[in-house]
Amino acid sequence: MLYQGEYRESISRLAPPSGTKGFGGTEGFMAPEIMRYNGEEEYNEKVDCFSYGMLLYEIVTVRQPFEGHEAVKEAVLDGARPSLSPRSNV
Repeated sequence: MLYQGEYRESISRLAPPSGTKGFGGTEGFMAPEIMRYNGEEEYNEKVDCFSYGMLLYEIVTVRQPFEGHEAVKEAVLDGARPSLSPRSNV
């Protein structure tokens, strides 16, 4: 039998930290804030969303993210965002 206090304690051990520090991952799948990491900033679960998006990109296109597009990768690292076309042009 699991008591309420034990449940809260076990859940708290599973919860991710509010801010994470560290460096690791596969180039092309790492969020820009991890690529620019210098040891002081913290990042959160949004970096996982970026990596998941890159995984979906590779599944759909059968190509690695930013493969052959070094200029785009550098622009993303510098904080640039892609321009979006108006819906009528799609």
